[in-house]
Amino acid sequence: MGDTRASLQRLTALMESGMEPLPILGMISRQFRLLAVVRDGLEQGGKTAEIMTMLKEFDKKVSRGRGNFYPPAVERLMRQARTWSRRKISRAFEKLAFTDALLKSSRIDKKLILEHLILQLA
Repeated sequence: MGDTRASLQRLTALMESGMEPLPILGMISRQFRLLAVVRDGLEQGGKTAEIMTMLKEFDKKVSRGRGNFYPPAVERLMRQARTWSRRKISRAFEKLAFTDALLKSSRIDKKLILEHLILQLA
């Protein structure tokens, strides 16, 4: 939602609880994949019910249907997706891919890499 401070605090909390960097990046990436689906739905004039169906279809293909998409959650995603253009989402995917490569191949502190990603996405 663009709250950099809260995002950095959540990152710190996750890492302090022992969560590894790659699963955290996976959660961030999933959020952007969902935003991309919702953005497409909004551009097609979809309402909450249609977008919920799109998300469920996407989730079946990608996560074997493990996600739960209820109207309030879908409406939050819709609000968030309205602030992200297709171009901005595309750039976010580039940054996510670059961050993935850095996490896997760099000696830079993993938390710093994820913090940098959050700052770039803000």
